[in-house]
Amino acid sequence: MNFFRIGVTLVSATNIILCETVIADVSAKNTTTPKIILASYDESPITPYQLVTEALQIVEKNYLDGSFNGLDWQQVKKQTLARQYATKEEAYTAIDSVLSRLGNRATRFLTPEQFAGFLAENSGNDYVGVGLPELLSLDYDEEEQLRIITPIPNSPAAEAGLKTGDRLIAIDGVSTDNLSLAEAGMKLRGAEDSTVNLRIDRHGSTFVVKLKRVIIRSIPTIRTKLIDLENMQVGYIYLGQFLDSSPQEMRDALNNLKEAKALILDLRNNPGGSVVATVEMAGFFLGDLKIGTAATRIDLPPLKSSQIKLTEQPLVVLVNQGTASAAELLAGSLQHYKRAVIVGVPTIGKGFIHSIQPLTDGSALVVTLGKLFTPSGQDILASGIEPDILVNAMNSPWLDSNIEPTSSKDIQYLEAVKQLKK
Repeated sequence: MNFFRIGVTLVSATNIILCETVIADVSAKNTTTPKIILASYDESPITPYQLVTEALQIVEKNYLDGSFNGLDWQQVKKQTLARQYATKEEAYTAIDSVLSRLGNRATRFLTPEQFAGFLAENSGNDYVGVGLPELLSLDYDEEEQLRIITPIPNSPAAEAGLKTGDRLIAIDGVSTDNLSLAEAGMKLRGAEDSTVNLRIDRHGSTFVVKLKRVIIRSIPTIRTKLIDLENMQVGYIYLGQFLDSSPQEMRDALNNLKEAKALILDLRNNPGGSVVATVEMAGFFLGDLKIGTAATRIDLPPLKSSQIKLTEQPLVVLVNQGTASAAELLAGSLQHYKRAVIVGVPTIGKGFIHSIQPLTDGSALVVTLGKLFTPSGQDILASGIEPDILVNAMNSPWLDSNIEPTSSKDIQYLEAVKQLKK
């Protein structure tokens, strides 16, 4: 199987996306490199009953828990398929009902409209929103609380001061307790310049923020700077997200910074992205090595880089509570092989692997496949990544406009420089 990120061509194929760590399985022939192209679908007619059957088969094959959370899966499937479904809406309700019994809110059904919104937010292109794309920046935690992972930098959510760990308890007065993640995502979306009111719980205190929906511009995922220090030039690389385009951007960055004596890789408030891109970029620093493992019921390709190492420069990696999923996998692999010193605070611990698989009518299923582990076997979901050097910072420079990254106010960066000078 070939594994790619969201946005690849779908040629009558089953797709998989790891959207904290995002990948997609595409059965198109002769496809060996990721391409960001909006999805197309099989337009052949499908009955509501066939749609239910298709969805149940996907869950049965892919869901991470072979016991299906204690359900008698065969009985549930038999009962569900014993009914008649006159409309797609009835089929959608039946699929939702089965998924809700798994007790895993991340495993969910997306209507065609919801799936279109999801694709728009996760394609790497411009979209209208508040900077909280579902699953990437907003997700349910293990306590079934809808929490912010990290707002998109320079978005209305970031400018309003929303932070990693904030609980989103209501959207326009509607409690999120009984909302699916897809429903919450739809309520956050809307027309440009319209507004949405969010009630936030932060450490037991609640407040309301009013956000305007704006165009969230696509920006390069990697930004670089060559910094002149005392008798030393340091290359600074900010990696905001893992997209299909990121490996080439990283190649260019490393080439442009080859004269630097050392490097700083900033993964703060990076919510994750393409695992293919993650493994490839890890190879630029590590060479041909195992990057991690994925514990699933289905066979995934090994998380092993086949890349030629592009740099031997000393490396420090910056992380914080907004460093999630694929970013944690990269930081964990660099730490495991002692290739980098990790500076900051413990990462969020978001190591679930999800898939998104389009159904024939343009709707989709998001299915939890399993969990990610570092090369040492550390469960990212359980503990995140502990930094080698702990440096607490009240705010992130990527979410606080008063703190310029790599400035004297950026105390985690200052510690990175200190480590490189040793």
